[in-house]
Amino acid sequence: MEITDIYLVYSDINNKTRLEEAETPPFFVHYYDMLTKEGRSKGYKLKSEFGARKDPFAVVYNGESPIKAYYSEDSNDVIGDLLNDLSDESN
Repeated sequence: MEITDIYLVYSDINNKTRLEEAETPPFFVHYYDMLTKEGRSKGYKLKSEFGARKDPFAVVYNGESPIKAYYSEDSNDVIGDLLNDLSDESN
């Protein structure tokens, strides 16, 4: 599975910081801050495509194809789950 892009929708800056500080393989990360007008617009659009309601929400893509989505509705630690999968991918 090849990861090209990660999208993170967040309303807590700590979620962005955790992902930025993690040692991860190179790919492009798109950050949508729900506390800004532009981020809210793009974040709601992305979350609606996947049926997500809560923040944070993350989705991993290979080109145009989504590989896996991470929902706050399913997990208490979306960023931790994402980082675990990314570290498994790099090993």
